[in-house]
Amino acid sequence: MIEQRFKLDKREKQKIRGILKEAIATIEEVEFAYIYGSFQEDCGFHDIDVAVYLSQTDDADPLKYELSLASMLERRIRFPVDVRVLSYNHAPNSFRYEVTRGEVVFSRNEELRFGFVERTWREYLDYKPVAEYILQELVDAT
Repeated sequence: MIEQRFKLDKREKQKIRGILKEAIATIEEVEFAYIYGSFQEDCGFHDIDVAVYLSQTDDADPLKYELSLASMLERRIRFPVDVRVLSYNHAPNSFRYEVTRGEVVFSRNEELRFGFVERTWREYLDYKPVAEYILQELVDAT
């Protein structure tokens, strides 16, 4: 199966960002949201990656929330959307780090977002040398 790739100019991408921001702003439990991944780049993309931080998390089933929100956003923008919930319990630190290097598309609570970014980056940078050492040991062992 060949994945469809989309190519939009900057104006079209900006329009999509605006629609996403408006849609996400209506969802009371979303504190902040990021766009990350290939949509940010000049090359084509096959979906739009969106990560959301929730004030109330349903720890039992984040996947259900992700699928529901992705479906709602896809209906609004007419492009595939991949939604991930950002939380300390469900998202690995390396993923949280990559997301926070992306673009803030919405923020209801900047203080909370800054705290999240600070903790994520601190944990990532503390662990990065250990991860690199382990990876090098694995490479050397082969």
